[in-house]
Amino acid sequence: MREHTIHTLKNGIRVVHNRVMTTKIVHCGIMLDIGSRDETLANQGIAHFWEHMAFKGTRKRKAFHILNRLESLGGELNAFTDKEKILFYASIRDDYFERSVDLLTDITFESIFPSNQIERERHVILEEMSMYYDDPDGSLQDEFDSVVFAGHPLGMNILGTKKQ
Repeated sequence: MREHTIHTLKNGIRVVHNRVMTTKIVHCGIMLDIGSRDETLANQGIAHFWEHMAFKGTRKRKAFHILNRLESLGGELNAFTDKEKILFYASIRDDYFERSVDLLTDITFESIFPSNQIERERHVILEEMSMYYDDPDGSLQDEFDSVVFAGHPLGMNILGTKKQ
């Protein structure tokens, strides 16, 4: 079992740390305790949409700067949403750990959701939905969830619906 430490900051955010001495790669992320389980029929898909929009600009960075901040150094920045959480994460050489934490904090807490990006991102998500429904594993699981959790947010698709 891996040894890790947990720090709780003054604002209640918990930091989980595990140092692996055999690598120079750092993996870090910010996990939010919110997902599609927290949505209603009226705002279904909003957590996933928010995850996408977080990369479109912040108070101090444009989308281009967000996407290139770590990739220009060989790192990776990504995110995902599921029923329980939204996770923004990065992988980079340990020399750039502070840079990755700064960027993750920025997109998580300082995103500005530029109005000119909203419709564009809606189309990206619609394409994502089309690809998703071509995957039998995902669509079968969603069908199962819609039956087992009928009338509950856990029965709704994380991506939302094409109508919204």
